[in-house]
Amino acid sequence: MSTINSIILLDLETGGLDPSKNPATQVAYQAFEIDSFKPILEYQTYIQPYADLVIEEEALKYSGVTYQ
Repeated sequence: MSTINSIILLDLETGGLDPSKNPATQVAYQAFEIDSFKPILEYQTYIQPYADLVIEEEALKYSGVTYQ
């Protein structure tokens, strides 16, 4: 029987609360060892807005996501 020795935490930021008009803006994950909670691997990327989706200014203030 194998045991699980790691866990992955996933974070998804959005451009607002309405999934029909606000896009995802960032996705990130980090893997940890369960026993020590030592980070093993991490990844993050921004998602370029697409189509006619709208990013609410209030959502960016809350999440800290910035587009230059």
